[in-house]
Amino acid sequence: MPVFAEHFCSDYVVLHRPVELAALIRRWVRWRQRKPCISAGLDCRVYILFDSLEGAIASERYRARITFQVGTLLWRTTMDTKLTILHIEDNPAYASLVRQYLSEITAFSCHCILRDTLAAALSEIARQMPDLILLDPGLPDARALEAIHQLRALAPEVPLVLLSGHDDEELAAKALRAGAQDYVCKNNVDNRSLARALRYAMERHRAQSSLRTLALFDDLTGLYNHRGFRFLAEQHLKLITRSGGRVLIVCIDLDGLKYINDHFGHQEGNRALAEAAEILKSCFRQSDVIGRLGGDEFAVLVTNAEDSAVEVIRTRILRKVKVVNSAAERRYELSLSVGILTADCSDASLGNLVELLARADALMYEEKRKMRGSQGEKLLLN
Repeated sequence: MPVFAEHFCSDYVVLHRPVELAALIRRWVRWRQRKPCISAGLDCRVYILFDSLEGAIASERYRARITFQVGTLLWRTTMDTKLTILHIEDNPAYASLVRQYLSEITAFSCHCILRDTLAAALSEIARQMPDLILLDPGLPDARALEAIHQLRALAPEVPLVLLSGHDDEELAAKALRAGAQDYVCKNNVDNRSLARALRYAMERHRAQSSLRTLALFDDLTGLYNHRGFRFLAEQHLKLITRSGGRVLIVCIDLDGLKYINDHFGHQEGNRALAEAAEILKSCFRQSDVIGRLGGDEFAVLVTNAEDSAVEVIRTRILRKVKVVNSAAERRYELSLSVGILTADCSDASLGNLVELLARADALMYEEKRKMRGSQGEKLLLN
């Protein structure tokens, strides 16, 4: 077996650098054709992201998506930092055993936080985002797939591994399709197998995140783009509709972007957009969904909002803008118009993101009109 097929994991591996990998893939294809029967038997799908690599594979009569009945290449990573692992388990004895296994892992160090219900876990995630989630599918307050959907909605960037007491292949397949990175039977776990499952889960999640980054994120600001914001926000709204709670829809405009572009150049306009994005990142929680909808428009979905959240958010944004504008030698002042809409289960349009955004946008433009009336034709007006 060639060296690049030496290590095994399951599911997916994504190839990012065609210049270096094209020759390797050609060798892999030729080797695979010579060795049709391999004992590993793991199903792997390799997704090719670049046209140039697709061309290289096409010469071997393969399409861009290739399925091998072989082991996949595992990218080894060094985990130098301490991982925060959220363990959701209602069995104290097994939770203690997992904690012991984690303490015996030498490849990386970790800090384990235990929560015994899904509700408690969601509250913990809202407070602090973990690096990885271990989930028992038999929680008292949620079924397995429902728990996965809620966790993925609140923490889409966190890899999730199921630790189940049952070797249920049907549930495992559904869990993987729902967004879990692995399904591990508790009866087969020790410190070594758990460490391997965690590492593989993080590698697979990193590969999948690279694909999501291409499709769901805005290159300039690092925020979700319109597609990414809509996808995640709709998942959150479905969750709120089922479980209850209050959400805030926040629409933000960067005022005067056209003026900045016309007088200082588009590069300076891009810098202003990036500054606005950094302000929003610093004013909201990791669990909130922040997106750039296009042009000078941003939006945020805030879940589990308290009664005072509207004024707190508005004050926080204005204070942060003041700090940015106090920097020496600025050629213009940054200004953001903010519209905040509150919605809960009593709101008939709670499940309609487009309507909620339109209502929040109307509130934002009302604020912009007030600002125009009080300050006249200044830079901060479009």
